Amino acid sequence: MLVVGALGAWVAIDVVRVRDHLLAAADDITEIRELTTAGDIDAARTLLPGAQDHAAAAASAAGNPLLGAATRLPAYGDDVAAVRTLSTVVAQLTEGALPGFLDAVTVLGDDGLIRDGRIDVRAIAAASPAVQDGEAALRDAVAVLARIEQDELIEELRGPVAELSDALAEVNAQTVTAAKALRVMPTMLGLHEPRTYLLVTQNNAEARSLGGIPGAFVELTVTDGLIEITGQGDAGSIGSFDDPVLPITEDEGDLLGPLLGMFPQNATFTPHFPRAAEIVGEMWQRSDGTRVDGVLATDPVALGYLLDATGPVDVAGTEVSGENAAELLLNQVYFAIAEPEQQDAFFAAAAGEVFGKLTGGDVPAQGVLRALERAAREDRLLLWSRDEDEQAELQGTVLSGELVGARAEAPVVGVYLNDATASKMTYYLDQTIAVASRSCDAGQQLTTTLRLASHAPDGGVGLPAYVLGDLYDDGAVRTNVLLYAPAGGIVTGVRRDGVAVPAEEWPARLHGGLQAIYLETVLAPGQETTLEVDMTAGAGLTGDPIVRSTPGARPSSTVTAPSACS
Repeated sequence: MLVVGALGAWVAIDVVRVRDHLLAAADDITEIRELTTAGDIDAARTLLPGAQDHAAAAASAAGNPLLGAATRLPAYGDDVAAVRTLSTVVAQLTEGALPGFLDAVTVLGDDGLIRDGRIDVRAIAAASPAVQDGEAALRDAVAVLARIEQDELIEELRGPVAELSDALAEVNAQTVTAAKALRVMPTMLGLHEPRTYLLVTQNNAEARSLGGIPGAFVELTVTDGLIEITGQGDAGSIGSFDDPVLPITEDEGDLLGPLLGMFPQNATFTPHFPRAAEIVGEMWQRSDGTRVDGVLATDPVALGYLLDATGPVDVAGTEVSGENAAELLLNQVYFAIAEPEQQDAFFAAAAGEVFGKLTGGDVPAQGVLRALERAAREDRLLLWSRDEDEQAELQGTVLSGELVGARAEAPVVGVYLNDATASKMTYYLDQTIAVASRSCDAGQQLTTTLRLASHAPDGGVGLPAYVLGDLYDDGAVRTNVLLYAPAGGIVTGVRRDGVAVPAEEWPARLHGGLQAIYLETVLAPGQETTLEVDMTAGAGLTGDPIVRSTPGARPSSTVTAPSACS
């Protein structure tokens, strides 16, 4: 018994030693991820040797023969086995997956990646294998750690195991995205054959679910990384169609109507970007004659992010910069230019100049990548490919813009705005969204609160007629609010400014397998309204709620509370 007690004490000391090294490795891995996300690759590299040393020390201590023998002790067996598994996994990752990932990120962040308008596609292709191997190793490691019963571990190990598991899961999520990108980028950038894409710039001053009406169209041809502008147009030059350019589904017809497929301005009524992309791609082909290989959508706010990285451009004698791009293109242009056709032309020219800047010379790759990453996080950069394999890779990424009601165990709530004033008054509309998880009885019970506030000038004084639109001359703005319950859930109640709204005023419809409702708001300048929508989430959706919403002209606030099921 004395021998067993002594062995137990020795085991406890070694377990603590391993724990301390694993905690240090977890801290290094977390900081490496944060620095990589911030674009500071050099600083991230300086932390790698420390992470490797801590992981190696943990593996060495865990490999102690006494610890191996301790796996057969009833009191310590599971804990020691978990420590040995964890130490081995972390040591392998810090020596293999992490260095390969940093090498690839270095290539992508190299300012030499874009020269004379050409992206070095071959460098991207060469970096891909290391990232694919790293992603596979991280995925396997996360799966191994998920099999460890953390609740069964001794208290000294629960925290470190959880911390390291979380750190590796976050790195894995980042690596999955990088791996997907590197698998499709070479072919999408014309490594093997030229590709043609339609760049659509949305106008957030006239809201649509995905951001705004498609205002400017730029055709891009990419050959071995060389990007050329081969065509331009606007919604007016595309025109309208007597019938939908693609068959409208029953769900779409009931909720969004046939105009979805008849006017380019309405293609983004749907919050499902792949569908909107198919529609505008077909409209462009009928107008221009070119069948595009994919569609890329952005907005003036995102163009401003890019201009912060590249520097300003000149559009018809006006300097457009990161500081003024959104205000100028979404509002001030209507004060400076009276004719709608000339306004559209200026908008299209600005979009063309920004991407001409990107394709016409040397640009700071790290700055551009950070701008694109920020835009993608805010749903201001969306991508669809006609190639089924490429589109399958894009699914589930921040670029996909898909209509979904769940991500893993997290319920996804959709809150989308569509201007119903035929104006540019959404520019003056602020939105605040909050989702609260009330209970977990009979599934997660949620309340989504949307506050809309108009900051238009009193009475619409001083606003051009084109901004005011045809419906109101006093600065009022009418908005159709489209709300989606999570997968398997339903809307159970609606309140407007604290007063219950009868169910007949928000008939529920299905779209993409999700229940959706429409609510209309009309706000005069200075007015605000609050909509509260009670809804349920489907079975098994017990995670923290997620919100997808319309990216606007102004910064918005979205707050989600932790799940009541946790």
